[in-house]
Amino acid sequence: MPVICFVSDSVITELHQTLVRNVGETTYYRSGKGRPLVLLHGFLGGAAYWNRLIQEYSGLFDVIALDLPGFGEAGEAKTPDTIAGFSEFIVTILSQLSVDRFYLVGHSMGGAIAQQVAIDYPDKIHKLVLYGTSSSGILPERFENFDESIRRLELHGVNAHADRVVPTWFVHGTESPSYSMCRSAVGGLQVNNAIAAQQAIAKWDVTDRIREIVAPTLVVGGDQDRSCSPREAYKLWDNIPNSSLFIVPGCAHTVHLEKPELFAEIVRQFLLGSPEP
Repeated sequence: MPVICFVSDSVITELHQTLVRNVGETTYYRSGKGRPLVLLHGFLGGAAYWNRLIQEYSGLFDVIALDLPGFGEAGEAKTPDTIAGFSEFIVTILSQLSVDRFYLVGHSMGGAIAQQVAIDYPDKIHKLVLYGTSSSGILPERFENFDESIRRLELHGVNAHADRVVPTWFVHGTESPSYSMCRSAVGGLQVNNAIAAQQAIAKWDVTDRIREIVAPTLVVGGDQDRSCSPREAYKLWDNIPNSSLFIVPGCAHTVHLEKPELFAEIVRQFLLGSPEP
């Protein structure tokens, strides 16, 4: 089994803007040339969360960061109510973009979708990165269960929910340099789409199937993640056959924003290291 690595230290730098394009019922950021690298954001997120990484990798890959339906610039689109529905949507959109095989990075809910893609469409993925995610919506160490999150969304709406949840993504909460960017990106999300996404996560469970993942896989997590405990990362690493694990100290749920240079280097080395079988 691969060695577990513990790593640290990086500096937040200013995010860059990239052209947003439309396809089907979503929007995407695309930059660079080379083998396609697809980035999937998490709940309350959007493709813009990946701006720094798009700039970092555009000299190495054809980077595609999708807004999941209902999120980011695609706020008017209907959100699927199952993770399998998201998975099918992603593959369909990529087919429209003439992207057949790709590297895939999924964060949080995007990591759940990435696992589903890897299980349902194994021949499409060169390598897989699962980041801040789990194999199931059953998360006993999450800051609150999904039923409570859905109840609060119904009672108070998306903005109040985001005011509570987004600070938990960072070790330093609202003082994080990236907090304002993350909080402002929530603006287009409608409450019905937010609830549909939370329900999709809550009822999803592929724990008994992750051994089917054949793509070389990197699992990344923050040691202070309150949304998805490092225990969930260990579980993925322990059950996915060809996988490696990095637990990053001093980070919560958004390693790519709290320690962006380090995250970019970890993922770059994995993707461009030993070739996939």
